[in-house]
Amino acid sequence: MVTKRPRAFFYRRFGQKHFIAHGHIEQIVNGPQLKCMDVVGLSHLSVQMQNCWLILTQMGYEADTNSSDNLVKIVKRLPLHLQSKWANEAGNLTLTGIESTFSHLAKFLEGKAMLANTMYGEISR
Repeated sequence: MVTKRPRAFFYRRFGQKHFIAHGHIEQIVNGPQLKCMDVVGLSHLSVQMQNCWLILTQMGYEADTNSSDNLVKIVKRLPLHLQSKWANEAGNLTLTGIESTFSHLAKFLEGKAMLANTMYGEISR
């Protein structure tokens, strides 16, 4: 079937918000586990998470980012030492009565990626 309005066709096929939300989340949760010294991979994941957070929040899909299953899948992608540090960070949030969220994890990873890209971060690789 040929449509007279190709823009409408593409919007119906590719512009539906739930497809966009799902695609952004899938990129983050379904990647390989990062190696201990993979600063580029960590930085890339951090940027992907920030972009995902911005886009999904603007679209009204913030709840999808905070799915506990998605958070666990993301944490499992981290090197073991960062999994341990995140567990500590999330535990501290819980002790103060705050439930850890995608946003908390994204900020945590942003900080770790920034530290890994410093002169001293290079020494520890």
